[in-house]
Amino acid sequence: MSKRSKTLAGSGLSLAEIEPLTKNQLIAFESDKNLILHGLAGTGKTFISCYLAFDDMVKGVYNNFVIIRSAVPTRDIGFLPGSEKEKASVYEEPYKEIALELFQRGDAYEILKTKGLVHFMTTSFIRGITLKIQ
Repeated sequence: MSKRSKTLAGSGLSLAEIEPLTKNQLIAFESDKNLILHGLAGTGKTFISCYLAFDDMVKGVYNNFVIIRSAVPTRDIGFLPGSEKEKASVYEEPYKEIALELFQRGDAYEILKTKGLVHFMTTSFIRGITLKIQ
């Protein structure tokens, strides 16, 4: 990561500037189109997607970031106790870690959610909703 940073309006958080590590990551960084990233685990798909979304928010292109993730486990982990929100929180963990890395604050993800800048939902309950692009 470089030392330059940009402040995300309404959050008080500074987004660290990152650089692509591979040729394919560079293609994603330079694209001005909607993207679908695919690749093996650990190639940076989620990290880069989050960075690019936050970067667009810093630039004023969008006001918020909606993360939609499947809540279907890849391994059987058994019954998860708790409310729908508590069960879904397990699937938010990667985004908390990414926010920590990109904003260099352990509470960055919670700040973004509290300020309404990040919304997380699972595919289990998305049917019939309308997402407004802002």
